[in-house]
Amino acid sequence: MENKLGKYLFMGPFLQLLQRGEFFARMVGVMLQVLAALAVLGSLATIFKAGKVMFDLPASGIMGGIMYQLFYILAVYAVAHTLLIRAQDITNQKNEEFFALPIAAYLIRMIGEVYAAYVALTAIGGGIFVWFTGQPVGKIMNPVPFMFPVPKNPDFMGGIELIISGILLATASIIITYLLAELLTALNRVTSGRKNVSSGPRQISDHRSGQSRFG
Repeated sequence: MENKLGKYLFMGPFLQLLQRGEFFARMVGVMLQVLAALAVLGSLATIFKAGKVMFDLPASGIMGGIMYQLFYILAVYAVAHTLLIRAQDITNQKNEEFFALPIAAYLIRMIGEVYAAYVALTAIGGGIFVWFTGQPVGKIMNPVPFMFPVPKNPDFMGGIELIISGILLATASIIITYLLAELLTALNRVTSGRKNVSSGPRQISDHRSGQSRFG
Protein backbone atom coordinates (compact mmCIF):
# COMPACT_ATOMS: atom_id res chain seq x y z
CA MET A 1 0.00 0.00 0.00
CA GLU A 2 2.77 2.43 0.94
CA ASN A 3 4.66 1.63 -2.25
CA LYS A 4 1.58 2.42 -4.34
CA LEU A 5 0.98 5.70 -2.51
CA GLY A 6 4.64 6.62 -2.87
CA LYS A 7 4.15 7.04 -6.61
CA TYR A 8 1.74 9.93 -5.95
CA LEU A 9 3.64 11.64 -3.12
CA PHE A 10 6.18 14.24 -4.19
CA MET A 11 7.50 15.77 -0.96
CA GLY A 12 9.88 12.89 -0.24
CA PRO A 13 11.77 13.15 -3.55
CA PHE A 14 11.67 16.95 -3.34
CA LEU A 15 13.25 16.96 0.12
CA GLN A 16 15.94 14.59 -1.14
CA LEU A 17 16.67 17.02 -3.97
CA LEU A 18 16.98 19.89 -1.49
CA GLN A 19 19.79 17.99 0.23
CA ARG A 20 21.81 18.14 -2.98
CA GLY A 21 23.90 21.30 -3.16
CA GLU A 22 23.68 21.62 -6.93
CA PHE A 23 19.87 21.53 -6.96
CA PHE A 24 19.58 23.86 -3.96
CA ALA A 25 21.91 26.43 -5.53
CA ARG A 26 20.05 26.27 -8.83
CA MET A 27 16.71 26.75 -7.06
CA VAL A 28 17.98 29.81 -5.19
CA GLY A 29 19.43 31.21 -8.42
CA VAL A 30 16.11 30.87 -10.23
CA MET A 31 14.30 32.55 -7.33
CA LEU A 32 16.68 35.51 -7.53
CA GLN A 33 16.11 35.78 -11.27
CA VAL A 34 12.36 35.83 -10.69
CA LEU A 35 12.84 38.44 -7.97
CA ALA A 36 14.81 40.62 -10.40
CA ALA A 37 11.98 40.45 -12.93
CA LEU A 38 9.41 41.30 -10.25
CA ALA A 39 11.52 44.26 -9.12
CA VAL A 40 11.48 45.68 -12.65
CA LEU A 41 7.75 45.08 -13.08
CA GLY A 42 6.94 46.52 -9.66
CA SER A 43 8.94 49.65 -10.40
CA LEU A 44 6.67 50.48 -13.34
CA ALA A 45 3.81 51.36 -11.00
CA THR A 46 6.09 53.63 -8.96
CA ILE A 47 7.39 55.32 -12.11
CA PHE A 48 3.81 55.91 -13.25
CA LYS A 49 2.83 57.44 -9.89
CA ALA A 50 5.93 59.65 -9.88
CA GLY A 51 5.08 60.77 -13.41
CA LYS A 52 1.64 61.92 -12.30
CA VAL A 53 3.19 63.89 -9.45
CA MET A 54 5.75 65.40 -11.82
CA PHE A 55 3.10 66.79 -14.17
CA ASP A 56 1.39 68.49 -11.23
CA LEU A 57 4.57 70.37 -10.34
CA PRO A 58 5.19 73.97 -11.36
CA ALA A 59 7.46 74.60 -14.35
CA SER A 60 10.42 75.33 -12.08
CA GLY A 61 10.10 71.93 -10.38
CA ILE A 62 9.63 69.67 -13.41
CA MET A 63 13.38 69.26 -13.85
CA GLY A 64 13.60 67.96 -10.28
CA GLY A 65 10.93 65.38 -11.06
CA ILE A 66 12.75 64.30 -14.22
CA MET A 67 16.06 63.93 -12.37
CA TYR A 68 14.39 61.86 -9.67
CA GLN A 69 12.88 59.58 -12.31
CA LEU A 70 16.30 59.06 -13.92
CA PHE A 71 17.97 58.17 -10.63
CA TYR A 72 15.07 55.90 -9.70
CA ILE A 73 15.43 54.02 -12.99
CA LEU A 74 19.16 53.68 -12.33
CA ALA A 75 18.38 52.33 -8.85
CA VAL A 76 15.98 49.72 -10.22
CA TYR A 77 18.54 48.69 -12.85
CA ALA A 78 21.24 48.37 -10.18
CA VAL A 79 18.97 46.23 -8.00
CA ALA A 80 17.90 43.92 -10.85
CA HIS A 81 21.45 43.58 -12.20
CA THR A 82 22.82 42.78 -8.73
CA LEU A 83 20.19 40.08 -8.26
CA LEU A 84 21.10 38.51 -11.61
CA ILE A 85 24.83 38.60 -10.86
CA ARG A 86 24.39 36.97 -7.46
CA ALA A 87 22.03 34.39 -8.97
CA GLN A 88 24.77 33.39 -11.40
CA ASP A 89 27.39 33.32 -8.62
CA ILE A 90 25.24 31.02 -6.51
CA THR A 91 24.37 28.73 -9.41
CA ASN A 92 28.03 28.39 -10.47
CA GLN A 93 29.45 27.72 -7.02
CA LYS A 94 31.21 24.41 -6.38
CA ASN A 95 29.14 21.49 -5.17
CA GLU A 96 30.38 21.02 -1.60
CA GLU A 97 29.13 18.97 1.33
CA PHE A 98 28.28 22.11 3.32
CA PHE A 99 26.49 24.18 0.69
CA ALA A 100 23.97 26.23 2.68
CA LEU A 101 26.53 28.45 4.46
CA PRO A 102 28.25 29.67 1.25
CA ILE A 103 24.87 30.41 -0.32
CA ALA A 104 23.78 32.28 2.82
CA ALA A 105 26.98 34.36 2.60
CA TYR A 106 26.14 35.29 -0.99
CA LEU A 107 22.59 36.22 0.00
CA ILE A 108 23.72 38.41 2.89
CA ARG A 109 26.14 40.27 0.62
CA MET A 110 23.39 40.63 -1.95
CA ILE A 111 20.99 42.16 0.58
CA GLY A 112 23.55 44.82 1.48
CA GLU A 113 24.39 45.50 -2.17
CA VAL A 114 20.75 45.80 -3.25
CA TYR A 115 19.80 48.02 -0.33
CA ALA A 116 22.90 50.22 -0.74
CA ALA A 117 22.38 50.72 -4.48
CA TYR A 118 18.70 51.53 -4.09
CA VAL A 119 19.06 53.88 -1.12
CA ALA A 120 22.11 55.75 -2.45
CA LEU A 121 20.67 56.42 -5.91
CA THR A 122 17.16 57.31 -4.75
CA ALA A 123 18.63 59.57 -2.06
CA ILE A 124 20.59 61.48 -4.70
CA GLY A 125 17.51 61.76 -6.89
CA GLY A 126 15.38 62.73 -3.90
CA GLY A 127 17.84 65.42 -2.87
CA ILE A 128 17.76 66.94 -6.36
CA PHE A 129 13.95 66.79 -6.27
CA VAL A 130 13.92 68.72 -2.98
CA TRP A 131 16.27 71.35 -4.40
CA PHE A 132 14.14 72.03 -7.47
CA THR A 133 10.68 71.78 -5.90
CA GLY A 134 11.06 72.71 -2.24
CA GLN A 135 8.67 69.83 -1.45
CA PRO A 136 9.22 66.77 0.77
CA VAL A 137 10.63 63.72 -0.96
CA GLY A 138 7.70 61.64 0.29
CA LYS A 139 5.52 63.44 -2.25
CA ILE A 140 7.16 61.61 -5.14
CA MET A 141 8.70 58.61 -3.35
CA ASN A 142 5.93 56.27 -2.31
CA PRO A 143 6.49 54.06 -0.43
CA VAL A 144 9.56 55.39 1.35
CA PRO A 145 12.24 52.64 1.74
CA PHE A 146 12.96 51.11 5.13
CA MET A 147 15.13 53.38 7.33
CA PHE A 148 15.26 55.97 4.54
CA PRO A 149 16.60 59.33 5.83
CA VAL A 150 13.75 61.79 5.23
CA PRO A 151 14.80 65.40 6.04
CA LYS A 152 12.54 67.50 8.24
CA ASN A 153 12.75 70.64 6.10
CA PRO A 154 12.42 70.38 2.28
CA ASP A 155 14.96 73.10 1.53
CA PHE A 156 18.47 73.22 0.08
CA MET A 157 20.11 71.98 3.28
CA GLY A 158 17.44 69.30 3.55
CA GLY A 159 18.43 68.03 0.10
CA ILE A 160 22.10 67.92 1.10
CA GLU A 161 21.17 66.10 4.31
CA LEU A 162 19.17 63.57 2.31
CA ILE A 163 22.01 62.84 -0.12
CA ILE A 164 24.72 62.55 2.54
CA SER A 165 22.54 60.44 4.85
CA GLY A 166 21.60 58.11 2.00
CA ILE A 167 25.22 57.55 0.97
CA LEU A 168 26.31 56.97 4.58
CA LEU A 169 23.45 54.53 5.14
CA ALA A 170 24.34 52.66 1.95
CA THR A 171 27.98 52.43 3.03
CA ALA A 172 27.00 51.16 6.48
CA SER A 173 24.77 48.47 4.99
CA ILE A 174 27.61 47.25 2.77
CA ILE A 175 30.05 47.09 5.70
CA ILE A 176 27.63 45.28 8.01
CA THR A 177 26.43 42.70 5.49
CA TYR A 178 29.93 41.99 4.19
CA LEU A 179 31.14 41.49 7.75
CA LEU A 180 28.33 39.02 8.44
CA ALA A 181 29.07 37.23 5.17
CA GLU A 182 32.75 36.91 6.10
CA LEU A 183 31.78 35.44 9.46
CA LEU A 184 29.66 32.81 7.71
CA THR A 185 32.51 32.08 5.30
CA ALA A 186 34.91 31.60 8.22
CA LEU A 187 32.39 29.33 9.95
CA ASN A 188 32.10 27.26 6.78
CA ARG A 189 35.89 26.89 6.60
CA VAL A 190 36.06 25.79 10.23
CA THR A 191 33.26 23.27 9.69
CA SER A 192 34.90 21.89 6.55
CA GLY A 193 38.26 21.72 8.32
CA ARG A 194 36.85 19.73 11.20
CA LYS A 195 35.23 17.33 8.75
CA ASN A 196 38.55 16.79 6.98
CA VAL A 197 40.42 16.31 10.27
CA SER A 198 37.88 13.78 11.56
CA SER A 199 38.01 11.78 8.34
CA GLY A 200 41.82 11.86 8.17
CA PRO A 201 42.63 9.42 11.02
CA ARG A 202 39.99 7.01 9.78
CA GLN A 203 41.57 6.90 6.33
CA ILE A 204 45.02 6.34 7.87
CA SER A 205 43.76 3.48 10.05
CA ASP A 206 42.02 1.87 7.08
CA HIS A 207 45.23 2.11 5.10
CA ARG A 208 47.27 0.53 7.91
CA SER A 209 44.78 -2.29 8.38
CA GLY A 210 44.99 -3.02 4.68
CA GLN A 211 48.77 -3.22 4.87
CA SER A 212 48.64 -5.60 7.86
CA ARG A 213 46.33 -7.95 5.98
CA PHE A 214 48.24 -8.11 2.73
CA GLY A 215 51.75 -7.76 3.95
